[in-house]
Amino acid sequence: MGKQNQIINSFNAGELSRRMDSRTDIAKYSTGCRILENFLIRVEGGVTKAPGTYFGNEAKHSDKTTILRSFVFSADQAYMLEFGDYYIRFYVDGARIEVGGVPVELVTPYKYTELRDLRFQQSADVLYITCKNHAPRMLSRTSHVDWVLESIEFTSSEQETTETYIAITGAVAQGSLIKITTSTQHGFTDGEIVTIAGVEGTTEANGRWQIAIVDSTHFVLLDSVFTTTYVTGGTAVKEIGYFVSDTSNVGGEINILVRNHKFETGDMVRVVDVEGTVEANGVWICDKVDNNNITLQGSVYSSAYTSGGTIVGAGYFTAHDITNCADNGSGLIRITTRSDHNFTTGNRVAIEDVTGTVEANGVWVITKIDANNFDLQDSTFANAWSSGGQASNRWPATVSFFEERLSFAGSYEKPLTVWLSKSGDYYNFTVGTDADSGLIFTLLSRLIGKTMWLVPQEYLMIGNTDSEWRMGGKSTTEPITFDSINAKYQESNGSANIQAVLACGAVLFVQRGGRRVRELAYSYANDKYQTPDMTRLAYHITESGIIDMSVQVIPEPLIWCVKENGSVCAMIYNRLEEVIGWMNRTTGKNSSGRFESVCVIPSETGEDTVWFSTIRTIDGQEKRYIEYMKPIDFGADPADGFFVDCGLTFDGGAKLNITAITAANPPVVTCSDGTILADGNHVRFVGVRGMEEINDNVYVVAGLAANDFHLHDDDGVNIDGSAFTAFESNLTIIKCYESDIENRRIRVNVTAHGLTTGDEINIFGVLGCTEANGIWNVTVIDVDNIELDDSNYVHSYLSGGYIGGYVEKVAKYVTGIDHLEGCEVAICGDGGAEPNDTVVGGTLTLEAYFNKIHVGLPIRARLQPMKPDIGGSYGTSQGINKRIDSLVARFENTLDCKYGPDENNLIDIIFDEDGTGRMFTGDKDVSFEGDYDGDGLTLFESEKPIPCSINGVIIKLKGYDG
Repeated sequence: MGKQNQIINSFNAGELSRRMDSRTDIAKYSTGCRILENFLIRVEGGVTKAPGTYFGNEAKHSDKTTILRSFVFSADQAYMLEFGDYYIRFYVDGARIEVGGVPVELVTPYKYTELRDLRFQQSADVLYITCKNHAPRMLSRTSHVDWVLESIEFTSSEQETTETYIAITGAVAQGSLIKITTSTQHGFTDGEIVTIAGVEGTTEANGRWQIAIVDSTHFVLLDSVFTTTYVTGGTAVKEIGYFVSDTSNVGGEINILVRNHKFETGDMVRVVDVEGTVEANGVWICDKVDNNNITLQGSVYSSAYTSGGTIVGAGYFTAHDITNCADNGSGLIRITTRSDHNFTTGNRVAIEDVTGTVEANGVWVITKIDANNFDLQDSTFANAWSSGGQASNRWPATVSFFEERLSFAGSYEKPLTVWLSKSGDYYNFTVGTDADSGLIFTLLSRLIGKTMWLVPQEYLMIGNTDSEWRMGGKSTTEPITFDSINAKYQESNGSANIQAVLACGAVLFVQRGGRRVRELAYSYANDKYQTPDMTRLAYHITESGIIDMSVQVIPEPLIWCVKENGSVCAMIYNRLEEVIGWMNRTTGKNSSGRFESVCVIPSETGEDTVWFSTIRTIDGQEKRYIEYMKPIDFGADPADGFFVDCGLTFDGGAKLNITAITAANPPVVTCSDGTILADGNHVRFVGVRGMEEINDNVYVVAGLAANDFHLHDDDGVNIDGSAFTAFESNLTIIKCYESDIENRRIRVNVTAHGLTTGDEINIFGVLGCTEANGIWNVTVIDVDNIELDDSNYVHSYLSGGYIGGYVEKVAKYVTGIDHLEGCEVAICGDGGAEPNDTVVGGTLTLEAYFNKIHVGLPIRARLQPMKPDIGGSYGTSQGINKRIDSLVARFENTLDCKYGPDENNLIDIIFDEDGTGRMFTGDKDVSFEGDYDGDGLTLFESEKPIPCSINGVIIKLKGYDG
C-alpha cells in the first residue's frame, strides 16, 4: 500500500464496542473511538478534556447511600438537594446552605435503601415526591433557609371550595334562625358548609355554618340565633366538607348524622374536630346508610356527641390510621387499625410514622387476622407502641403533570393504574362525568408489571417493567377527559427502576436490566412510538448497569449515567444534528474513587451545573462527598480551567492596577482596590514600567490603609526601595480590535503609547477580548495603535484594560484540604502544571508562589481512534502489516498531550514553546515511534491538570500489501 494518509475529522460517534472493530462499512466507524475516557464530545466533532469536580462538602452519612436531585424554580433560583438516610440537605451557588455554621436540614421518612425508589415532579415552588412505601409529599420553600416537607391532603370534589364569593343583600329571622339573602343565585345545596364574612348589623351571622336551602337566593344558617337587624354588606363562600350534626351508636359502631352528604360505601373519609365522640376523629372507610347518615367501619362508639365536627372525603391515597402495635404472641408485630383495613393475606403493605415500635415502619407482606388487625410476616416485635402510624397499599410509585392534572401511577394494590386529578385541582382525584373530572385508568398489560416512570409530552408517556405506553385524548387535538381517554401499548422493552428523562424532544429511559438506554420517539412511518437502542454501537459502555441518570443541556446536550461499578458514562445527544456518542468518565487515581449519583441544575448566565455524590477512600477511611463539575468552557485564561477531581481553589483575586509606587524605604504602593488585601498577604508585581526591579518578586503587605500599603520581607523587615528606578504610570486601553480578516491579529488602541516595535509589554484587565491579556512583543502601527505579535483575535472587546504593571495576591502554602488527607494530588498554578504532591495535615507547600491554585485528584484523559482503514491493492489496510510514520494532530486551546502507539510508549508534545503560558491552537506535525503491526493504532493522553482539546488527526501510514 506504500504511503497513504487518512484524516480523522471527527470523534463524535464516541467510544465504540469491540463488536464494531470490523464495521468499516458504516459511517460512524470513521468517527468512532476504541477509547474515549475523560474526554467530552463536541457536537462539531472534536473532543475536549472533561473538567474536574469541585469539593462541595461531606455527606451527612459516609456509610449510607446518598442521592442528589434538583429543585428548580428558575434558572437563577436552582438548588441541589442531598437526600440521605431520613434527611434532606440543600445546596445553592455551589455551597451547602447553613445557618450559623449548621446545615439547613429536613427530616424525611425515606430510609437510605429507598432513595432510588423516589420520583419527583416540580411545579413552581413545590416539589412533589412519591414512593409507594410512603404517602405522597410536597417539598416547598419560601427562602434559601426555609423549607417544609409535608404530606398531601387529598380532597373530593363534593367537598371542594367554590372559590366564588356571593354578595349578601339581607339577613332576617326565620323562626329563631338567620335567613340569608344573596344578590345572585348562590348555587349551594343542603348540608354544605358556607363561610359568612363582612356582614354589618347581623354580625352574629359571620362565621362558618352548615346551611339549609330555602330557594336559589335564600338559605338558612342551621343552629344560628337571629338577634340584630341587618345593616349592609357580607359575602358567602362554600367551604370544604360537611358539618357533623350528631353521632349515635349503631350496632356498636359510630353513626354520623351529616345532612345531604354524597359519600358511598367504601369511600375513605376524614373526621376532625368532633367533641364528645372524640373517638370518631380520624380516617375511616364508611358505609352509606342514607343521604344523611354514614357509619364508620370498625369504629367503636363510647362517648356521647356534644358539638362540632367536620367530615371530608379523604381520597384513594389516604392511609389507615394505626391505633396499636403489639406482639402477636409468636414474636411477630401485630398492627391494629382504626377502621377496616381491607387488606388480605399476601398483600404488600407499607407502614410509616409509627413511634415506639419503630421496627414496624417499612414494607411488609401481611397476614390478615380480622378487619382491624394484621400481622407483619418475618417481623420481630421489640419495642412498645407509643403513638401514630399509617398503613397503606395505595400510595403511588411515580408522579408527573399532564394537561394541568397531577398524575400518579403504580401503587402496591394497583401497580398498572394511572390516576389523574381534576384539571387545575391537583389534590382532588374524584372521578365524574364533567370535562375536568378526575380520571382513573388501568393499563391492560399482558404481564403483571409495575409502573416505573411517567413523562409528559403530547401524550403522557408511561414506562412499566415490561412495556411502554402512551395515554391521552382520543387524538392529539383533544384533551384527556372521562369520555376521551385512550391508552395504547407501544413497545415491550420494559424499564429499570430509574426515572426516564426528556431530551431533545424525546424520552430516554434505561431498559430493564440496566444495560441499554432507549429513545422513545414518534415514528410517522409506523404511526407509533418506537424505541431504538442508543447503546447499540457501544454495548460495553454500560456493562455494570446504570443506576442513575440526568440531563445537561448547556453547553452540550449530555446524558449523564452513573454505573453500578462507580464510573460514569455520558452520551452526547443532539438529535437535530444526528450526533450521538458515548464516553467514559472515571474519578480518582487508578479509578479508586466511585460515583454514586448525578444531578444537573441550570444556571442563569452560564453552563448547567453537574453535581455528583462520590465515594472515596481518604486516609484509609471511606467517605461520601458532594461535588460539582466545573465549567466545560472556562474562557481564554488557562488558569480558569479546572482539571482535578474533588478539588479546591486558592484564588488571590483580581490583578490590581498600580497607580503609584514610591522609591523609598519602604516603598509605598497605591493600587486600585486595597479591600481584597490584608496585612500579611503575599503579593507579586508583574509588568511594572520604570521600576522594573520590583517585577516578578514576592513581598509581604504591611501597613495597609485604604488602597496604600508598604512592603516587607518574610521576616517583617522593610524593603529598601530608595535606589529603585522611578515608577511609570500604566497606559489605559481604549479598545482592542481585529487587524484584518486574513491575519486576525489583535490591535490595541491606546493614546500616545510611546512604545517602539519589538518592545515587550504586559496587558491585563481586558474584558471580552480576554485573549489580549498577557505578555507580548509589539509592532507599532502609529502613535495611538499597536499590534500584538503572534496574537489571535477571537472575542469582541467589551471594556477595560491596561498596559503596564499590576500587583496580585499570591500563595505557596495551601491549607484547608483535609478532605484529601494522605492523597496524591495534582496541582495547577496560574494555568501551569506543577509536580504532584501528597496532602499532609490538610496542607501543601508548593515550589513557587501563584495567584490561582487548583488542587485535587489527578484525572487521566485518553483518546484512541478506531483502527485506520485505507484502501490498498486488496481493498483495505486492516490486517495488513503497517506502521504510522508520522501524524498531524489538530489542537485547540491545549497545553498538555502525549501520543504514541500505546500507554507504555508515549511522547510529550511541546505546546508552550515561548514560555508565555498561552494555550496552543493549530496543528502539531510529529514523528511516530510505533512498529509495524496489523492495527496501526494511536493513543493520545493528557494527565496534567491543564487543558487539552483535539479536533482531528491526520495519520500518515507506511506499509506493504504483502
